[in-house]
Amino acid sequence: MISIKEIIKRVIDEYLYLVIIQIALFIASSIDFIVHDTLYYYGLIFSYNWAIPYWIALFLLFLIFGLLGAISYNIDRENVSKVKLALIVITIIGEYIGGILDTIVFSTQVILRNTPNPQDIVWWWSPYKYIFGTWNLITNVILNVIIIVILGVAWNYILNKKD
Repeated sequence: MISIKEIIKRVIDEYLYLVIIQIALFIASSIDFIVHDTLYYYGLIFSYNWAIPYWIALFLLFLIFGLLGAISYNIDRENVSKVKLALIVITIIGEYIGGILDTIVFSTQVILRNTPNPQDIVWWWSPYKYIFGTWNLITNVILNVIIIVILGVAWNYILNKKD
C-alpha cells in the first residue's frame, strides 16, 4: 500500500500540470461568481436564452482543460496508459457534472453573507432539481463528495497499478 506522503510526492512530481489546471478552473469560477452574484445585483434576469449558451461554453472550457491536461501529460512520457489519459479528462468533466463551480460560488455567498438555512434555497436551474424534486447547496455538496470519492478511488487504483 502506498503511503500518503508518497502519493503527495507523486502528485507533485507527475501531476503538477493537473494542479495548475485546477487552479485555472478555480480562477474560471470567478466568472461564474460574477454571473451568479454581481450581475444579478445589477439587475440580470435569468433566461434560458443566455443560460444555455453560457453553460455550454462553461462545459467546453472544462472539456478543453481536461484535454489539455491529457495532452500535456502524454507529451513527456512514453507508453502512457490510455486509461490514465482518459481519467484525466473524466476528472475535469466530473467536476463540471458535479457542479463544483456552483458549489464554490454559493458556498462563498453563504459564508460572506452569513446566509441562514442555505438548504432552503432551491437551485431551480439545476437539472438535478427536475430529477430529484429538489436541489440545493447541501445536496450539491453531497454530489461533489460522491464524485470526489469515486475519482479518488479510481486515481488510487491507477497510481498503484504497475504500467
